[in-house]
Amino acid sequence: MPTSRAEKQVGSRTGRLLALLLAIVVGGCTQPAPKIEPAPLSTIKPSGQSVAKLNSLWSAAVGDEDKRGSTRFVPYVDDTGVYAASIDGGVVRLGIKNGKRAWRRNLDVRLSSGVGGDSKHVYVSSRDGEVFALDKQTGDTVWTQRMSSEVLVRPATGQTSQALISGNAAEGGFDELVIVRASNSSISALDINDGEVLWTARFETPALTLHGYSEPLVLRSGILAGLEDGKLVALSRDAGQLLWESTVSHPSGRSEVERLVDIDANLLIDEAHIYAVTYQGNLVQIEPQRGQVQWSRPLSSVAGMAQDSEHLYVTLEDSELVAITKSAGDIVWRQDAMRGRSLSRPTVVAGERIIVADFEGYVHTLDSSSGELVGRKRSGSTAASNPLVSDQLVADQTTAQGTIFMQNLESRVYALTVR
Repeated sequence: MPTSRAEKQVGSRTGRLLALLLAIVVGGCTQPAPKIEPAPLSTIKPSGQSVAKLNSLWSAAVGDEDKRGSTRFVPYVDDTGVYAASIDGGVVRLGIKNGKRAWRRNLDVRLSSGVGGDSKHVYVSSRDGEVFALDKQTGDTVWTQRMSSEVLVRPATGQTSQALISGNAAEGGFDELVIVRASNSSISALDINDGEVLWTARFETPALTLHGYSEPLVLRSGILAGLEDGKLVALSRDAGQLLWESTVSHPSGRSEVERLVDIDANLLIDEAHIYAVTYQGNLVQIEPQRGQVQWSRPLSSVAGMAQDSEHLYVTLEDSELVAITKSAGDIVWRQDAMRGRSLSRPTVVAGERIIVADFEGYVHTLDSSSGELVGRKRSGSTAASNPLVSDQLVADQTTAQGTIFMQNLESRVYALTVR
């Protein structure tokens, strides 16, 4: 059950150190692994709240289910369909209501991330740093562009950024640039029409980083990107010029592992502020004009966060879930019933429910006001994409609060309704 507590630092340096799997090192990157014993799933007995019903709408295969993918593969959803990609090079367009395949293309490459999208194209990237733009109607390749290194986060557009900010996959965006974050800490802007590289901004990479990256936010006023050294940067849209940088967390400790403060979690903005959180560091509120930190709270997150008008909902490093006030950064409730279960980034559905998925394919529903668990359903048997995607426009508003789209490690896309 959730409990209200005074603000405290989540975990310790020792605990964080034990939470890293140092045996996996690829190109100076390391992947955090759960070292906490997963909490057993208990019977849900909501008090004073109606039980949330999660119903399967459909599921569909994207690629070879024997080839395990990555939670970096996230479906792109708009009113034309659900677009998904798999590690074996497959890209599909599925019907929103029934999951029926409209087209499938095999790019004959090993993909590393996807799917981004805008009004004309969907975007995926390969392990050798090639970005593909596909026509949304036909799936034909419109252009390709080779980047300087592997791209581990989906190409970002105004449309995908608006979906991250609002939690609503049908939210409209604007089409001008595709922003590509490469693994060598370069950020490039590509022309959506032909893939021409318009500019590239380069940043230094620490000796050791987590094997993942925060997705840049493409805004009308500029580009926001979280870096591996715990800094948040704002870049101009026209030339990639550095407008300001803000330190979210300062590296501390004696070892390189203790000094990890990567911004791997998603960034959020609202009408007046920017929110960012680092691994073994801080959650901060930043004013957007000069990048000044308004408040800072010691929290550690890689999976990420969601928001409504008054609160942030954050999946912590140990898979506890917390609700935090936007006004002052105070913890309102904390839910630890899924501790150690490698939770995904949360998403808010219809302002009332919080949805998270765990490493065994269970989807959990929480009441947003109290953090109480009010529903659970299993979809598949492996971890789901991070983040989950909600699209309230697809749901039947007379009977359901929203529809969730997610993709698991076995390259299957699931659609569920939340009642």
